[in-house]
Amino acid sequence: RKKRTYEKPSEVTAPEDTLHQLEPTSSGRRGFLKTFVGLAIGTVLPQSKAHAASVESSLKAGDLKGALQQVASGDGNPAFRQLAKKLLGLADANISVRVVEVGKSYKEGIPSSLASSSGLAKLDRENGKITIWLRGDVGLGADTLLHETLHSVLMARYDMLNYYLANKKLRGKNADPALMLYDEVWSEFRVAVATSGTDIKKLPLGVQEAYAKPDEFITYAMTDPETQAWMRQQKYKGQTL
Repeated sequence: RKKRTYEKPSEVTAPEDTLHQLEPTSSGRRGFLKTFVGLAIGTVLPQSKAHAASVESSLKAGDLKGALQQVASGDGNPAFRQLAKKLLGLADANISVRVVEVGKSYKEGIPSSLASSSGLAKLDRENGKITIWLRGDVGLGADTLLHETLHSVLMARYDMLNYYLANKKLRGKNADPALMLYDEVWSEFRVAVATSGTDIKKLPLGVQEAYAKPDEFITYAMTDPETQAWMRQQKYKGQTL
């Protein structure tokens, strides 16, 4: 999930350069996510500290399914529980999770965008495997986990949506009807943003990201309360987005 820099690419297209060590944040998880991600933290984090600790423990052990199961059966956001249940059936063995601890040296290198992101999903096109990278200090909440897992399951099927939607050769003659509908809804959303009467840079970060990138449209719409609240006010063919 990206910091508030409208021009920069999505985390799934982050540059290939790497770091060897992450520096700690000066503001803690809440401050980091508010500054770089724009989340209303109080509405999305698990209510129970024990439950949050269980999710973190699973992630640090590299157990993506276990972490999703903890969210699905936990005591946090009901919408997150439902989404976690869906993702449990979609996240296959080609998707793994790795936690990067702040201050620890990684000789092999880690994605440089983790310096300004709580997490990111990265596809290796040579073998089709996807790694979810999470910061150990601010990236182990259910919000970041679900956001990046959703990116991953989409990448596993479509690679990147912005490439897929723009390239007719990738879609082929028998294009996925659901994805074509998705493209229509995203286009309507972009019209709603463009005609809202508000400077896009003054809109919630999630709305900005969703407007710019089809890959971020569904992830912010399903994991960010601020984006959801804005979308509920918009209309699409007589129904709210």
